[in-house]
Amino acid sequence: MNAENWVRYEKTKGWVFGLMALCFVACGGGGGDTSGGVPVDTTQPLSLTDTNARAISGLTVEAAVGGISLGSLSDVVIASTTPPIRADVSFNILHLALDMADHVLTMPPQAMNATADASRALVPTSVDCTGGGTVMASWTDADDDNNLSAGDGITLFFGSCTENGLTLNGESDVFILSLVGNPSMDLSWTMACRLNFNSLQATDNVDSVEVIGTLDVTLDTSESGAMTIDLSTEIDLGSGTTSSSFLYFGEGVDFTELTLFSASLQENADGSFTLSSQGTLRSSLIGGTVTFETTQEMTGNDFELNNPSAGELLIIGKTNSRVALRVVDDVVVELDIDAEGDGFDAGDITQTTSWDELSAAADSL
Repeated sequence: MNAENWVRYEKTKGWVFGLMALCFVACGGGGGDTSGGVPVDTTQPLSLTDTNARAISGLTVEAAVGGISLGSLSDVVIASTTPPIRADVSFNILHLALDMADHVLTMPPQAMNATADASRALVPTSVDCTGGGTVMASWTDADDDNNLSAGDGITLFFGSCTENGLTLNGESDVFILSLVGNPSMDLSWTMACRLNFNSLQATDNVDSVEVIGTLDVTLDTSESGAMTIDLSTEIDLGSGTTSSSFLYFGEGVDFTELTLFSASLQENADGSFTLSSQGTLRSSLIGGTVTFETTQEMTGNDFELNNPSAGELLIIGKTNSRVALRVVDDVVVELDIDAEGDGFDAGDITQTTSWDELSAAADSL
């Protein structure tokens, strides 16, 4: 990868870590899927009210921009200007996707040059993780041409691999769906790949989270200096057909699951960013499901340090009850609450809150 593109790529990984932190922790109640001893059907839509609006909005907006909190372990604040003293468990799907892409882009030359035997199909190789442990990779060169191309794939075996305070164990697969351009030489290139999380375990040496699911991910760079990352649980089967997958995150009896999920994130050369997202969130922490969609793109500058400063997110629950989250600036957020589901009107309640308060409310679930 040429030097300029590599700088942009590494920078993108850095701010994506701040933006798309998926944080998973044990629920303080130890069994969020019950109410008075009676099991709750988490497949049913949840009613949105002025009482639960902040907590549900906090959890949902974190899902929309990438962070899902499962309770008391973490005080993580999305892109906070005053981050917590302790960097708690952050399982970062976008960061991990980019890290896997990094392996895809940098390991094949090592693997392909490891032997002169042109008939080899699999060449294992190992890379040390920055905080200890290793990632073992088994590379498949589908067309045996010693070049990165569509149809190639890599299986990553994480062995106590520690990055950014998070230790990974387990297996994930990356399959290259398409590749346009040469990432090692071109300023502009596009790579589409499929990520399979095969019961990947993430831990901070105290609590452990299991991640299962499949994502299609596209990385697209441009000569203007922008990078766009698109991801979706809707898997492209070709010929215009798709298959729905999911992302499941669980710790003990508590879980959060995303379906019909997609997100598009772009960082420009000047540091500005744009984010859109939609999906269905189901969780034992809220005892039901909600759907969400950005009705106005989240935008801002330097997301590694700042929250979005503009944008709107619509959250829909049972009987069309709704919360419209409006970003006032990178500190203040307003929630318009239509508990009756009869459409937003003058009689509805508006709550003024902040990014930090939403995060705290989500953590309290």
